[in-house]
Amino acid sequence: MSHMTKSGLSTRAWRKNTLRLAARVGSFAASLILVITTPTSAHAATGVLHVNGVWHLDPSGCIQRINKNPRYWPDWDIVNHTDRTVQVILRKIGPCRGEIIWEIVPGGQGGGREYDETYDVWVPTY
Repeated sequence: MSHMTKSGLSTRAWRKNTLRLAARVGSFAASLILVITTPTSAHAATGVLHVNGVWHLDPSGCIQRINKNPRYWPDWDIVNHTDRTVQVILRKIGPCRGEIIWEIVPGGQGGGREYDETYDVWVPTY
């Protein structure tokens, strides 16, 4: 004969329900910890990036085709006033996909001239 608890459940049923509840609470706690510790979004660079006469405030990701008018300035002319090192990429495959030809550290600047080439700038996000 099985014993009954105050709730009217058998001891076996009570234990089973208690284990299910504990598993659900544990799963919820694990999910909550994962949500709290996982970054929710990438953060843009802080500062300004001067690319061929255009100022980009708090830039992030790919800045495409920076050599729009090489007649008036080099194919790429960059002054980096952000907190990230940016990369100048010689476009071969697609936007910001190709050979990294230059890296410009925070506070640095660079420029180059190669006719008939397309360049992009990559600003990493964290």
